[in-house]
Amino acid sequence: MPKSKEERYADVSRVVAGLLLRAGPDAVRVSTVARLAGVSRPWLYKYLGGEPDDLIRYAVRDLGVRFSQLDQPVHAADVPAWRAAIAARAHQGLRDAVDAPQVMEGVQRFIRHPGLVGALIRDIEAQHVDRFVADMPPALTADPDAARAFARRFSALCLGMY
Repeated sequence: MPKSKEERYADVSRVVAGLLLRAGPDAVRVSTVARLAGVSRPWLYKYLGGEPDDLIRYAVRDLGVRFSQLDQPVHAADVPAWRAAIAARAHQGLRDAVDAPQVMEGVQRFIRHPGLVGALIRDIEAQHVDRFVADMPPALTADPDAARAFARRFSALCLGMY
């Protein structure tokens, strides 16, 4: 049975992440990713781009957005409901870390890296903090600087746990 487009995208993310962890950004080559992911080079060119950096951007953003749950806002008007939602997310994050330890390994390995991978990870981290603050109930955001500081510390704590 042929793979769906979503399965192909997931395979590309997995392959690029594996190459980054095993050998670093220089190991990501279009032909290597195509072969290991079971897709054609023209498919990669059409849907993701024809440069290794295009594949790295896609994979890091894809895994980062899914893992940090940026696409799932918390809708809670009061503090207790928000806390419960955040606790549920933290538990889900722990399950994700068990299911995909290579994602956390990659974050820890590249977050301070000066190249493209590090910049992408830091951008996702900043987006995560922004989303976290935006999802906080008004009672917790009276002091915006304190809210951002809390969001950064909580995110760092979660990354450490994962």
